[in-house]
Amino acid sequence: MLYANPNAQDFHHIAEVFRKIGIPEKAISVLPDYLNPENERDDTLLEGITPTEFGDIGYSKRSELEKAIRKDIDRLNSEEVYKRWFLYLYAIAGATCSNIGLHSVNLEFEKRRTFQMSAWKEKFGNDAEAIDYAISMTSSATNSSYYRFMHDELKKPEICLKAMQFTENVLAKLILAVYALNGLTPPEKKTFLQKIFSPKNDPLVEEALKYIETATYRKGQFEERYLWLAVAQGAVFSEKHLKLFATANTNLYSNIANIALEMPIDPDGILDVIESQTDGKQDYIQYIARTYVHKREQKYYYRNCLPSRDKHLKQLAQRFPAIYKRQMELEENAEIAVMMQKILMEVNPNYTQADAFTLQNKTKEHCISALSEDNPKYRQEISDFIYGKTSATDFLAQTAPNLAEMRLWGGMSVNYISAYGIDEFAERCICFQCMFNAKELYPIGRVPAFDVRDNEKHASALIPILRKHEVPLELILNACGRFIEGCYDAKKREKMQEIFVGELQKIADEIVQANLNFKSMWVEGRILYVKILGTNRKYTDQLFAMTDDGSKVVRGKICDYLPLAGANEKTDEKILALLQAKKISKREIAVTLLEKKFPDSFREAVQKAFEIEKNAGLQERFAKLLGAEIPEEAKSVATEDIVTSLTKGNKVAKIAWLFTDPFTAVHKNDGTEVDEKTMKAILLIYASEGSTTRTEISEKLTADIKPVELENFTGEVFARWIQKGAEAKQKWVLYLYAIYGGLQAVTSIQHYIKDWSEHSRGAIASVAVNALAMNGSSSALMAVDNMARKFKNRQVRGAANSALEESASALGITREELADRIVPDLGFDENLCRVFDYGTRQFNVYLTPDLTLEIFEGEKKLKNLPKAGAKDDPEKAEIASKAFKDMKKEMKNAIQSQKQRLEYVLLCPRTWTADGWKDLFIRKPIMHCFAIGLIWGVYEDNKLIQTFRYTEEGTLNTVDEDEYTLPENAVIGLVHPIELDEDMISQWQEQLSDYEITQPFPQLSRPVYRLTDEEKKCNVDTLQRFTGNEIANMTLLSRMTKYGWNKGSVEDAGYFYSFYRSDVIRQEKQPDGKMKPIGYDAQLHFSGMYVAGYDMDMETVTIEKVNFTNAGARWDDTLDLNEIDKRYISEIIAQLMAIVGTSTQEETA
Repeated sequence: MLYANPNAQDFHHIAEVFRKIGIPEKAISVLPDYLNPENERDDTLLEGITPTEFGDIGYSKRSELEKAIRKDIDRLNSEEVYKRWFLYLYAIAGATCSNIGLHSVNLEFEKRRTFQMSAWKEKFGNDAEAIDYAISMTSSATNSSYYRFMHDELKKPEICLKAMQFTENVLAKLILAVYALNGLTPPEKKTFLQKIFSPKNDPLVEEALKYIETATYRKGQFEERYLWLAVAQGAVFSEKHLKLFATANTNLYSNIANIALEMPIDPDGILDVIESQTDGKQDYIQYIARTYVHKREQKYYYRNCLPSRDKHLKQLAQRFPAIYKRQMELEENAEIAVMMQKILMEVNPNYTQADAFTLQNKTKEHCISALSEDNPKYRQEISDFIYGKTSATDFLAQTAPNLAEMRLWGGMSVNYISAYGIDEFAERCICFQCMFNAKELYPIGRVPAFDVRDNEKHASALIPILRKHEVPLELILNACGRFIEGCYDAKKREKMQEIFVGELQKIADEIVQANLNFKSMWVEGRILYVKILGTNRKYTDQLFAMTDDGSKVVRGKICDYLPLAGANEKTDEKILALLQAKKISKREIAVTLLEKKFPDSFREAVQKAFEIEKNAGLQERFAKLLGAEIPEEAKSVATEDIVTSLTKGNKVAKIAWLFTDPFTAVHKNDGTEVDEKTMKAILLIYASEGSTTRTEISEKLTADIKPVELENFTGEVFARWIQKGAEAKQKWVLYLYAIYGGLQAVTSIQHYIKDWSEHSRGAIASVAVNALAMNGSSSALMAVDNMARKFKNRQVRGAANSALEESASALGITREELADRIVPDLGFDENLCRVFDYGTRQFNVYLTPDLTLEIFEGEKKLKNLPKAGAKDDPEKAEIASKAFKDMKKEMKNAIQSQKQRLEYVLLCPRTWTADGWKDLFIRKPIMHCFAIGLIWGVYEDNKLIQTFRYTEEGTLNTVDEDEYTLPENAVIGLVHPIELDEDMISQWQEQLSDYEITQPFPQLSRPVYRLTDEEKKCNVDTLQRFTGNEIANMTLLSRMTKYGWNKGSVEDAGYFYSFYRSDVIRQEKQPDGKMKPIGYDAQLHFSGMYVAGYDMDMETVTIEKVNFTNAGARWDDTLDLNEIDKRYISEIIAQLMAIVGTSTQEETA
């Protein structure tokens, strides 16, 4: 019998998809022989194939083809196969080959381009570049992105014209002609309306002009605006084309200009041709006025960038003064209108200050229109107030019935303040908007251009402006609160609060004496009020009066400022009153205050409160205060009573959305089914009571439930919440699932944290991090620890750090000690054995030094844990089998986590005491491989004085293989090769090799980089060895992300110009109680790319410089390179070497 060669390449996956697409069978038949790398390349196989033009094959077929290419082409990872693939595609599809897989190979952009051009040159010689242009342009024209084609490479007019021979796409040819002529146009022949044309005997010009003229007879094959763009470009050279352009639809002028500015060409000649016409200028003038004067370069994607904008506007103002003036007065953006006015005054001496005043008045009318657009019923009232005809009091009285419903969603951006400053009119615009009850105040930034979020001067001016115009205090607090609530940048929120509180404290007495309606105020406004009161003890009575506030957040803030028990007799009376209050929220405040300080004088009152308390959560807190146990009889009564109490009345309505379909039945340990009411009560502990941890009550209700079924139940709850959109108002589901969902909850929540953080849901992702920490397992805490160190999203990373700090603080240990403590022992005993019980049989599972598992039943070694037999206890066997699977999964995760954590120590060093090191690396089974496979050091004053390793026999060895004993007070760290000379590295490598030990990750073999003498002396705060290196933008983004770098701040036009990383060695508590990060931040500056990767073209970017600061410092507070830990410098340079390629000043050791 003949057997097929499993390694034979038949490329059948691609062949199957090609048949669906409609590739001729003749072309498919040569596929295996031509692409097989075992065969010599035979280009004659392609000679009988007639190319077929392909348009977009559709998403479904494109996806199928990409999968097939992964299986048949990418898995071979062969340059020769890739090159043959490109040539084969060109043979069957010509210039349309990009539509059937040319760009679908799994290669980085630069490598694909290199292989592609190499293939074209080998096959087509001097025509290679033209064919490449033709393919790229045809692809772009097919996908309506012609203007992004090739960018700066398009400075070879002769290649563009030659490329026209290799494509049948009419639009592609037309735009190639535009590029060719634009590249040929002499700068001196672009002067406005000068009819100076190129010599008729220039064959390149004649060829392009001829094709453009021919294209005018094929209008129906593409959009007219592309044709007239080409005609306009031709008109720069040909009077015939200038006359032809006069027949164009004048409504297309702004569209033509837009296309010209989108393309990487010099648009001035085309714009001059448009401006030479006698009509159709209204929209065109507006378009030119709204462009930017940025330099036309890749980082702006050329969009709306016109450095010569003012020149064109002057020409238009001179030729068409009436139209220009009308468009200027119609312009809604005051900043643009004033710019147009300055130009008009330059070219037209008759334009007076009176005219300028008229323009300002028209701009004011634009503001009124914008502010009343969504409130037409009150346009006159709005106008009267803003023009100063009525007061704030009168305006509020006139609009009182509808004020709460009035909205400001107008899309107009007037930017009045940018043009005219903050005058009386602007102030009243600000006041009008601040009197609304709408949550968003975004239009304040667009209509008068008043920016309290990013402009501290504006933030400081807000309250004085509102006070000047007698806006009621209640609305002032509300407006300030809304500004804070609508800002999602934590630092900006904090700064705004600081500024607003500072201003409001100046009028604190007046605010306190005012009869404020707190119910109508936003939460942040009430928090501002609390902060104002909290800064002065004379307002303590007012603070106590606010304790019945409906917001838990506000009540929490009140607790921060209220005096503690024992402060004085009056305070104690008020706390006792809270303790005895009917409202549970007030009793909670009393308990919170007493938890901070619990004088003996309150013991009797708390005891009485404890005895009559019905709320389970408060009863538990009272018990902890008193150091008492809840009586057993109370506990026995509690199960039914607690369920009844939790589910009484309309409380279950809060979770009704979960019970539209029945849940899988849940059973007790004795096999009886748990009733639905009890399961609802468990949910309500978190949904209504707001619990975020395991409570005594929740533990009581879940104690008798089978753990696996409880995990599955909470998993179902979580799944239904996800299906409903994971709404933040039901975030309690996260805590329930994290606490009772077991290991599956850890995995699932981790997945959603990543997903939410990548889809602009950082807030819920941060809550999920806190919830995950509540799981309490080593797996969960290790996951949170990983997030704290390297998660991309700052909000998530911050939440993870906070969660770990809180956990460490609660245990009275450092963050580093917590990270060590959460490494699991996986249930193994001191002999590295764990027993799994099937009832009639027991299995001993041993952990070997190389972290593999050996399973024994008595003396018999097994390959795996067996299935339950007929004589086994089915329930015990099921529990043991699940525990074994969970252990293997947890072990895999733990090893990977610890590998990453320890390798990170080479970047951010940390140390252990001798006892701490032994507890972690000797007594924790899964850490043995790290103790054995890595080289360790003893340090004094941060200097390495001795190296050693741990042996399989349980002793310590030096590099000379002498036995070593750790000093009692030894400080131990992981050695970085930069601390060793070459001889010692070689000796350690030899010793590891002799004992056949492979390091768990590169330590001794990792590259070492040191600062050069020049870097130590010159530009000491800037690392410039990579300056000038070029790399494809998508490649840079992909690699920087892979190595844990983040995108820098987004600037104008959606571009960012830096990547950064933050590496924190530890957190130190400051005298004010805040934690200060200790470590470094690194920032790489480059020429810039568009922030939205999905809308990003491939182009080359240039590396500029690298700076370092202390962790958390301002980016302009850069460090001298000599101040930075040599490990950190070496590791960052090593990363950048891998990311951007060879440096210009490479020095390895």
